[in-house]
Amino acid sequence: MQTLPLKGGGSFKGVSFSDDGNQIFASQSRDKIFIAQKDHNIILNWVEPIQFQQAEVGSHPVPGDFSINDENDRLYVPLSRSNTMAVVDLDKGPITEIPVGISPYEVILLSSQKAYVSNWGGRQPEAGDPTYTSSGK
Repeated sequence: MQTLPLKGGGSFKGVSFSDDGNQIFASQSRDKIFIAQKDHNIILNWVEPIQFQQAEVGSHPVPGDFSINDENDRLYVPLSRSNTMAVVDLDKGPITEIPVGISPYEVILLSSQKAYVSNWGGRQPEAGDPTYTSSGK
């Protein structure tokens, strides 16, 4: 048994192990995914977190639930306030954001080419759709 304190805000939604059990990923309620890595004594320690850019509206992007691909080299993360899904290359570090619906929450990964994202606010509005300003948009 081991406890790791999570500093800087609790988890919005999302805790997952890598397939080999050597890493734990936890989403933070603001702008990070924390990563705990096992050392040679099988003790978990926090390593450098994944940091997401501020949302376009100037606030925290709020990472939600996430999925790790079968190769354990990419993390797929809905960013609620950014209205995007981030694809994080865990080996090289780049983060690509893909526009999705309004306020994405969860992602189910079918393959490296197909993912389903749930959106609390539905799809992006089209011209003529009734809208309401939310989070400055």
